[in-house]
Amino acid sequence: MASALGLKVGEMEGYASSPTGYPSNTQPALAAAVDAGLAAAAQGWKTFSARSVKPVYGSEPQFAIVPR
Repeated sequence: MASALGLKVGEMEGYASSPTGYPSNTQPALAAAVDAGLAAAAQGWKTFSARSVKPVYGSEPQFAIVPR
């Protein structure tokens, strides 16, 4: 599937390397879900954290939120 979409294996769609892309926008919500103890949220964070393409938040850290 990744090949068909022109992505690296484990790369999310939606500007995965951008600190303002869709995966970056997902990060705060997923971190909050983990902190709230929602079912399967910790496993979701583990999968999300293992993605192959991640942004560098150095100059735009607004979505660089992680679970406590």
